[in-house]
Amino acid sequence: MSRVGQVLVPFAGILALWYLAIWIRVPFGGAPLPNFILPAPERVAETLWLNRALLLEHSLTTFGEKRIDQHAFTQGQITRRRGWCAAPNPC
Repeated sequence: MSRVGQVLVPFAGILALWYLAIWIRVPFGGAPLPNFILPAPERVAETLWLNRALLLEHSLTTFGEKRIDQHAFTQGQITRRRGWCAAPNPC
């Protein structure tokens, strides 16, 4: 199987299971689940598209915070390995 197939087959399978879950939730006697619990994939895609600016803004903030945390962790590891710890706390 090609690399494209290795990506598309699982994606298509998850999408098929999602649609199956939406289809099954109504006909088998149970009360249908509200849309906020199990929305249709196209509704999720539409919401993502309509809120793309807000999502991008918050994604950039999250990415920046992750980089700061990663930098702090790296600096802490360097400090620890070189024995530059504060006096009362052993490295």
